[in-house]
Amino acid sequence: FALDILKKQGFTICTLFPGTSPLEAARMLFDSLGANLARDPVFVSPKTYRTVTIPGLYIALDNHRLLVASKKEIIDDEALNFLDKKGIDIITPSSPE
Repeated sequence: FALDILKKQGFTICTLFPGTSPLEAARMLFDSLGANLARDPVFVSPKTYRTVTIPGLYIALDNHRLLVASKKEIIDDEALNFLDKKGIDIITPSSPE
């Protein structure tokens, strides 16, 4: 009943189930908000001209850009520098134990 009222008022409802990973929860949430999403985005290194894959979920919504990564430590230094220069924030959500 309460969800129906919220839907009628124009709110978007995003249902998350127990056991949903933080990365999947972020994907579902930002997808429901209409954000542009890319799983494991790829960029071309300005140093080596090779493609570099950044593990995580890239999210662009309006003028905000961020990368949701399971662990910041798995992103190499070159990718971190690239993200920093482009003004892309990095978040690393944790799962409740």
